[in-house]
Amino acid sequence: MNTYIKINSINYPAEIYGHVRDTAWDGRESKVIVLALSIQEALDLFVDGLQWAIVYGTQTIPQDDFIIAGPITDNRNGTVSVRMGKATAADVSSVIMGGAVDLPTAYAMRALIEESVASLDDETAVTVPSLFTPWKPGEAVNVGDRRYYAPRLYKAVQAHTTQADWTPDITPALWAVVGDPGQAGTIDDPITAARGMEYEYGLYYFDPEDGKTYLCERTGEAEGGKIILQYLPHELIGQYFSAAERGETEEPAEPDTGDTYPEWVQPTGAHDAYNTGDIVNYNGTLYKSVIDGNVWAPDAYPQAWEAV
Repeated sequence: MNTYIKINSINYPAEIYGHVRDTAWDGRESKVIVLALSIQEALDLFVDGLQWAIVYGTQTIPQDDFIIAGPITDNRNGTVSVRMGKATAADVSSVIMGGAVDLPTAYAMRALIEESVASLDDETAVTVPSLFTPWKPGEAVNVGDRRYYAPRLYKAVQAHTTQADWTPDITPALWAVVGDPGQAGTIDDPITAARGMEYEYGLYYFDPEDGKTYLCERTGEAEGGKIILQYLPHELIGQYFSAAERGETEEPAEPDTGDTYPEWVQPTGAHDAYNTGDIVNYNGTLYKSVIDGNVWAPDAYPQAWEAV
């Protein structure tokens, strides 16, 4: 099965492999893309903030975290190798502050951000939950105060003083989840449920405890109506939820034959050696490198590889 990358609705045939810790690029996690382009074409196409995806068969997998454009190498065979990486703390600081900053300035900027986002409505707030004041024990909060407790934003439903053993995720009587951005609420893209969150009739929810999807519905309630519930969907079947049923049976996934990963090639030196996390196809079997600077074949030095 062929692999492509999708940019601006165009599919480009490519080989893709990843670095969990790219030692050649600040130790960040990165994806290396090998494709048939000239250096100039690659420079024009791969820029910071690029929205791109990996297309494998019928699957399209967005790569929203890998938006920092890195080094581009001419392989001298009609292809180039392009690195797209995750942002580091230094990258984020540079974007927000326009360059490197000292710690007092960073704290001052954080306080200003938290003060500014307090005026956002809930619908906007859930798109930037980590910008809100983090939840911490020993703080007096009032009804309506919003606090960030990773990975969600919560709103206080009772005035209280926070305690270490009363975290928002386990105290729905004190906190309500404020939405869940990025999920459509369809059967194919259900919203992840949580105790104490606001549910909407007519939408689908994924229950993280039993791994199933449920439709929020109740006799006499119209679609679009909302209610805060202190339980997960599987605990309220027949009252507020019903098990979701798909209209068609999904086709079983094709087995991974290794076509999506490059064949192992003997490195010629440190510059093209395999690093920790790199996956290769060696004689029909996928192997992941468990060391940096790996120049050995999987059968020559098995300690440097693990079967995937």
